[in-house]
Amino acid sequence: MQYSFTLPSDYGMSIIRRRIEAKGHITDGFPQLVFEAFLHAGRDARRSHATENLYAPFYQWDRPEGMNRFLGSQGFTQ
Repeated sequence: MQYSFTLPSDYGMSIIRRRIEAKGHITDGFPQLVFEAFLHAGRDARRSHATENLYAPFYQWDRPEGMNRFLGSQGFTQ
């Protein structure tokens, strides 16, 4: 499961980095979650070739039931 957000060009990507740092652990140990990654690219980052500010969480699940449980959980809405 992957979804992405295109953020405004003046959006402070440090907000996204802090969010990942503060909340990324919430899904650790979630049943049937195999892998998770929190991808981001900043338009003005020194080494980035991004033309937009992007944030894209990525999750790999063992079974659809785990993903469905996650989508209905508080962890997803935070």
